[in-house]
Amino acid sequence: MAAHYKKTFIYLCINSVKYKNSFYILRNCFEFICAIY
Repeated sequence: MAAHYKKTFIYLCINSVKYKNSFYILRNCFEFICAIY
């Protein structure tokens, strides 16, 4: 189950790069992924 969430958040993080205000979102995703590990 954790692997599914990791893939989902990584996917969202990659897609968030398309937006100008993505840095905050990307940082939060990165912190969330680190928390899972």
